[in-house]
Amino acid sequence: MRDAGFKLALFAIAIIALALSLSTPAAAQLTAQQSAGKQLYLEGTSPSGKPFEAILSDGSTHVPARLMPCGSCHGADGRGRPEGGVVPSDITWDSLTRPYRSEAALGRNRPAYTAYSLRRAITLAVDSSGHRLGVTMPRYRVSPQDLGNLVEYLKLLGHEPEAGLTANTIRVGAIIPSAASSPDNIGSVLQAYFDELTRQGGIYNRKIELVSLAASGTPAEVAAQARKFAREKNIFAMLAPLSPGADREFAEFLDQFEVPTVVTFAGGSGASPKSNVFYVLSGLFQQTDALVKFARDHVHADMEALPAVVYPEHMQALADSVVNQCAALSLPAPAPVKYARFEAQRVVELLVGQNVGTVFFLGNGRELQELLNAAAKSNWTPAILQPGPLAGQDLFGISERFTERVYFSFPTLPSDLLPEALQEFQFLARKYKLPPAHPAQAFTALASAKVLTEGLRQAGRQLSKENLIGALARLHDFNTGLTPAVSYGSNRRIGALGAYIVQWDAKAQKLTPVEPWLTP
Repeated sequence: MRDAGFKLALFAIAIIALALSLSTPAAAQLTAQQSAGKQLYLEGTSPSGKPFEAILSDGSTHVPARLMPCGSCHGADGRGRPEGGVVPSDITWDSLTRPYRSEAALGRNRPAYTAYSLRRAITLAVDSSGHRLGVTMPRYRVSPQDLGNLVEYLKLLGHEPEAGLTANTIRVGAIIPSAASSPDNIGSVLQAYFDELTRQGGIYNRKIELVSLAASGTPAEVAAQARKFAREKNIFAMLAPLSPGADREFAEFLDQFEVPTVVTFAGGSGASPKSNVFYVLSGLFQQTDALVKFARDHVHADMEALPAVVYPEHMQALADSVVNQCAALSLPAPAPVKYARFEAQRVVELLVGQNVGTVFFLGNGRELQELLNAAAKSNWTPAILQPGPLAGQDLFGISERFTERVYFSFPTLPSDLLPEALQEFQFLARKYKLPPAHPAQAFTALASAKVLTEGLRQAGRQLSKENLIGALARLHDFNTGLTPAVSYGSNRRIGALGAYIVQWDAKAQKLTPVEPWLTP
């Protein structure tokens, strides 16, 4: 009997352990209704594809709800994001289901919300007492099914388990666009780095579980793929080793999704303050701003002649940024020269005719060479300034005649690579048998991984997305060993904000810095 009792006790313990092991992951998963409601809340789109519209206070203006999703004002946690003097209500279930009594003499009171009165608030913009909500609160036209899903998610809002985080693992997503010269190899570098980190104990004994997405298509298509990826894979944090020309549309998606994200290069003008997106290096906009500042300080004589900005049609936003930066620095407004197909001789004749002495060139490296060849034929030697990543490998073909008149901006140089960081990369390559990868892309991707890792360490054992964002924002002079030192802040989201200004030394076959580091 004692034996039978002992076996029964062991069996009971095993059943309890099994139940616990099964319940733990389940608690971190949303039901189908809650998952659909979360998409409606954060993104303003319906998984069913049914219409979801926001109707503004006068009732005459209807806009897609994706332009005014609930989460854009109330935040991912439902507690509200004060903006422009407007303080959105706390719409967590705990708050909604408590009666509200205002202490002000003319303040409004309301009873606790129920599921029914919450549906009325969403579709009619009235509170639980039937009074009109604030004028900034739209009402929504939504199908009954989607409305029910949204309410189910709101019951969980503010208490949702952290996606991608367990007691033993941290799930990190890597979005690698197919535009990278070796996307599979970049993914291999990141995998090797995190595998080695896990082997050494991980982050407070949590294993880093890396999942990658090779994204392709238009910026809108890449953003859609990334959105689906982050939602379906339960991502805790993301890496996005994007190119310096990363599209603004993709950067805006990353900011909206509220997953802590480390991106290699800034897209557009950079993330807004207090964003969840942290950029390691300056993008084209910041690099171009640095060129304009350099031109003001060091190419002043040429700037007294008319400057010009020469750019392909798809670089309109970057060209506008050059014009704005010139105005901010009290420089003459550059003459815009936009082209659909680059015709170097025509462009040179136009610029010479306008007495242009300085050119901000936003075309590619091949077009730059064509411009310089045409300039030589016309015996015209302007100062030409171009973001280095646009020049690419063609930079090395510039003739000796022009090397002292052409300037490039770069967010990082080979001199940033410390010997110990190179040894670490070589160790990973040998141990994990990494396939060949473009060195610059591999190093900057690895730098992004190091920034995220340091943020995870600084966030401590009680890890959460909020703690990670706060820890990243507090990083100061963090040395990746692969890039300039990285610093963030409460109002700063570009770590190495600035650029080197360099020239190509055709004789020595090397880049020569003419401005060690310039902050725009």
